Amino acid sequence: MKNNNMTIECFNSENIGSYVKPFRKTPVYGPIDSRRLDKSLGINILKQGYYCNFSCIYCECGLDSQFKNQKLIFYELSEIKDGLKKRLASNEKIDTITMSGMTEPTLYPKFGKLIDLVTDLRDTYSPNTPTALFTNGYKLDFKNLNKIDKIFVKLDVGTEEMFQRFNRPKISTLNNTIKQIIKSNTKMIQSIFVKGADGNISDFDNYIKLIKQINPDEIQLYTLLYAYNESFDLHPLSIDELKVLSNEIKKNTNSIVKIYTNPVKEGKIFVY
Repeated sequence: MKNNNMTIECFNSENIGSYVKPFRKTPVYGPIDSRRLDKSLGINILKQGYYCNFSCIYCECGLDSQFKNQKLIFYELSEIKDGLKKRLASNEKIDTITMSGMTEPTLYPKFGKLIDLVTDLRDTYSPNTPTALFTNGYKLDFKNLNKIDKIFVKLDVGTEEMFQRFNRPKISTLNNTIKQIIKSNTKMIQSIFVKGADGNISDFDNYIKLIKQINPDEIQLYTLLYAYNESFDLHPLSIDELKVLSNEIKKNTNSIVKIYTNPVKEGKIFVY
């Protein structure tokens, strides 16, 4: 079953890598089933068009070319406020309020004010619900970033060459990402690993070297779940393969390593 913002169906692990995430059409959507955050209420900054400063080859949000004739329009803070206030006042089950959506959230022109808005509304209507941010680490120098409870920074590679091929940044470098992570003192890294001719598993040893440099408290490993651009040769890792990577990281660093695979149990209702 589909609506403007979500798809609801029974989860089947055989469909991993083929779940098509719908384009979000409201400033607040969900709650969806998150592998890390359970029932996650999402904040979406894009009202029309699409742009991201990365063009990762595994991205589930589609390609910029699909929206090349659409003017890029962000939601106003007032629109996000009205949507979030309504949802938080409804008393529905929400485990996390997440700034994620269909692009890099920190690209929002008023991101600092968005942090204040989200955390203030949370404090008023649902004070026990944590806030979260998923980011590619391009810009982490906001003065009020520490108001967000959980910040997950993406790092999938260990070299600039793989960064350019796998994450395909438009206005950034791997060195900039590392500087932003270290400077912000962000301590949770999320990393996808995939097999195939266009995968990043071959860069794993270099990735561990970077992890040693960053010294995060926690690393979250995962693999493909959603559909991606089929022009690339990518294949998900098995849970056993992820465990091998996890053990290598633990052996070479002081970081806690967690593995995230299925969002819900087999056969259960999956909202995404």
